[in-house]
This record gives sequence, C-alpha cells and structure tokens, in this order.
Amino acid sequence: MAENYLTGDFYMDKNIVLCFDNNFLKPVRVLLFSLFTTNSNDKYNIHIVSPDLDAENKEILKADFKDTGYSIFFYQIDDKILSSVPVRAGDYINISTYYRILLPAILPETVDTVLYLDGDMLIVNSISELWNIDLTDKSAAVVPDIHYENENEFKRLGLKKNFGYFNAGFMLINLKYWREHDIQTKTLDYIFNNSDRCMKHDQDALNYTLSDSLIYISTKYNYQRIMYERDFNYPKMIEADLKDSAMEPCIIHYCDREKPWHKECIHPLKLVWIQAAKKLYGTRMKLSHKYTGMMKLKFIIRGFLSQLKIVKPFAVDYTINFSELNVKFCSRFE
Repeated sequence: MAENYLTGDFYMDKNIVLCFDNNFLKPVRVLLFSLFTTNSNDKYNIHIVSPDLDAENKEILKADFKDTGYSIFFYQIDDKILSSVPVRAGDYINISTYYRILLPAILPETVDTVLYLDGDMLIVNSISELWNIDLTDKSAAVVPDIHYENENEFKRLGLKKNFGYFNAGFMLINLKYWREHDIQTKTLDYIFNNSDRCMKHDQDALNYTLSDSLIYISTKYNYQRIMYERDFNYPKMIEADLKDSAMEPCIIHYCDREKPWHKECIHPLKLVWIQAAKKLYGTRMKLSHKYTGMMKLKFIIRGFLSQLKIVKPFAVDYTINFSELNVKFCSRFE
C-alpha cells in the first residue's frame, strides 16, 4: 500500500480522514472549504485515502490548503482486498465507502484518533468540542441513526436491541482500540460471511462489530434531511436532541441519493451547500441532473405538481423557518 503525502506540520491529536475516488473530488473540496471557513482557529491533519486520485487533483487540493495552516497527507490504496464486498446494481455508493474499514492499516501508527467524514457533508459550526471526548476503552463516538430503535434492523443484523444503530458517515474513531481488537478483520469477516444482510454495506457491518463499544453523541454532528421531516416518528432516545440540534447543527449530512449539486435535491438546507460551492468555484459551479430519461422527467413533473399542491411535497417541520436558517448559514460562506 503506497503512501504519498505533502509534508507539513503534524498536529498529533487532530486528524480527519476522507475516503473517495476521483469522481467525488468536487464535493470533497466544498466540505474542506467549509471546514477551513468555520474552524479557522483550529488546525488539523487531513488524510486523503483514494485508489485513483491523480496528480492533477492532488495539486488542486494542495492549492486549496495554501495559507490555511492545515496539513494534507495522501494515501494510495490497493482495494483488491475489497473485491468481494457487496456493491449492488442501483446502489448510490461505490467501493470507496468500504475504505474506512482499512484505516487502522492505512494511517500511521502514531495516529490514535481520527475523525472520519463522508464527502457529502458540510460543516457550518465549530467541531472543536469533539476532541474533548474521552474514548478510553471505546471504539468510536457516533451519532444515532434514524433507525436507532428499529427492531427490523436489529433482527436483520443479529444485533441486541439495546445496542442501537448509527450512521457511519460520521465516526470519531479510536484507532488504537481498532488495532488492539482487530476491528478490520472482524468487520471484513462479517461482511464476507453475511453479505446478504449488509443492505447498507459496511455501515451494517460496523454496527455489528462495534455495537458494544460505542459512545453516542449529539445529532448535531451528523444532521440529515429526514431529521427535519414533520411526520417522522423519531426514536424517543434522540427526540429532544434532534429538536435542539435542528437550529444549530455542526455538520449537515446530505446523505440522500439526490445530492445538493443535483437539481432533484429537496434538502431544506440545499442552498447552504450551494452558497459554499459558489464561494469556492464561482461561476463554474453548476447544478446537474441526477437522473436521465424517464426518471428525470418524473422528477420534473413531480416538482411541478408539488408547486401546484397536487402532490404532497417534502413534509418539513413547520415550526422551523428554513428561510432564516438558510440565510444564517449561507452568510458564513459569503
């Protein structure tokens, strides 16, 4: 596994890792820009794990880091070990989502703790408090998923109900624990032996492997569109936190199939991502269609019928003024 990195100051205790391929560079740059903008007083090591990030794109990222005080490190990964993991036709993820399983082997032994983030996130507040979390004898700090109390999920994965379920797009990982308990091997073994159960890919496997060693933290660090739905039946354990975090999330996670760079996206805070992207890319930032053909036509017609109130639109929480919320967060990227 070859390693290629840009040397710079090394901030021993503050590490963030992103795993993606060449096709996801643009949204990752927006995520990093949001980090630089809203956390300018903190400095981090950013670790980039990719199978195919080419020299041109590495230079683009290095230029983004200029004058930020952050350090960037690149890791070229050979993903042959993942050749048998389940990625099914129609899935909106690719094999790069599985790279986080390999982090104990990829990152230097000197890195004991690392924050893993999905590339379809946007940081709108300080994340500095994360580094005060005590991970002693814990595998990771995670955010409860909307399926936290879903018995069907527990039965499907063979989980005990009291363990809960988390969204793996955000994980503050205790790499020392992962190495000592061989989490990489255990997670891959679960995937290879239970591929039919892993409908949500490595997220399912990680929920099984890490289930009894987690710390659950506030939803403000992984706030998703469905958490803004008026009619959603929230898990009781997180209902109060969801309401508190709705107005001041730290990390917005655009984890639907339709991303904020897609015209079909219906996330109520889509404009915040667009503002950050426009600040970074200028007039080069263009929205595109997620779908083509009949699927594209279907979304266009549904949007038109929604405006006419013929079909039910996205049922947002009517107690939240999303116009004000968009203005507040967009102003951070002006």
